[in-house]
Order: sequence, then structure tokens, then C-alpha cells
Amino acid sequence: MSPEKNIYFKKNQSSISLIDTYSNRRRPIVSNAFDEIKCTELRKVPENELANKPEQINFHDISERVENLRKQLEKTMNDLPNQSPRKSFDSENEKTELLKESRKLAGACKVCLFVCFNSCGFEQE
Repeated sequence: MSPEKNIYFKKNQSSISLIDTYSNRRRPIVSNAFDEIKCTELRKVPENELANKPEQINFHDISERVENLRKQLEKTMNDLPNQSPRKSFDSENEKTELLKESRKLAGACKVCLFVCFNSCGFEQE
């Protein structure tokens, strides 16, 4: 790998994880695409269309509907799990259970050693 590519790789390696790069389970970031759309060219209206009565469009209602749809989409995207199905959704319960069991094991080991030393005639200091 050339030095220039190596520097680029190292610089971007910390900012992009392998999960983000290769996993299709990650949800995409929702961007506000509606704000990015710009009118590039106005369409010429034929003269015979000008004679027809223009339809009344309520842009405020359209804007409200788009905003509500955007909120629903964002809520749906946030409600989706962002984890692999192999991973536990809540590992805190598992961690707590493992901690309790390891404490019980440590206590049982201490009792076992205490019994062994006392039965062999060792005195406790």
C-alpha cells in the first residue's frame, strides 16, 4: 500500500467501523432530503393551459402532511432495533446475573477453603 493510501486508510479507519461499512443490518441515517431538493428549472406552461382555471393548492396543508410523514418515518426508524439478531438486546440483565453468580462462586470457594484448612488442622491467623 502506498504511503498516501496508507495515511488515508489510517485516518478513515478510526471514523468508520467495520459494522458500519459491511453490515446491512444497520439502519441508514435519515437525512432531510426534502430541504436539499431545489427547483432547477421552471417549466413553461403552454398558452392553452393558462386559459384553464388554475387549481387551488393549499401549500400549507401539503407542508403539514410532509412534516407529519417525516415525523412518522423518524419515529419508525428510531423504534427499529439497531443491533444484530445474534446479540442480546439487553445485556445488562445478563451482566447482573453473571456478577451475582460469580460472587456466589467466590463465597463458596472461601467456605470450601475455610473448611479444608480447619479439617486439616491449620490455624487461622
